[in-house]
Amino acid sequence: MVKYIDTDVLVYWATDHAEHGDTATRLLRHIELNEKAVTSALSVYLFDAALAPLGIDDYDLGSFLDQVAKLRNLKVEALNPGVYRNAVRLRAELDVPLDVAVGMATARAKKADGVFSNNPAYDKGPLPRRFAP
Repeated sequence: MVKYIDTDVLVYWATDHAEHGDTATRLLRHIELNEKAVTSALSVYLFDAALAPLGIDDYDLGSFLDQVAKLRNLKVEALNPGVYRNAVRLRAELDVPLDVAVGMATARAKKADGVFSNNPAYDKGPLPRRFAP
């Protein structure tokens, strides 16, 4: 089994989000102990784009990437033209934003069987979405 991890889970986890931080931490702990997961390199970019402007004193993208690397069952997948082609098709077909379509295309390419995300746009796709421990 492989799960796709969306950007929001990473942001909630890294910021210890008041409402969703515990759930994100439990989801990533589940991945670490029980199954493999992937995320897109676009998610890393979006993570940085979300956190950098906040001016968090101890935020550093390199430190975040070190933490991600410690999650032995989570792999960051590079973007490639095939993923983008599939994402463009999914965006038009499902009427979802490009970042969600890239997530769906990456999940499909890696044969994921589900998505961990709080974003309801994933509900338009073929994989079940879960955001609960």
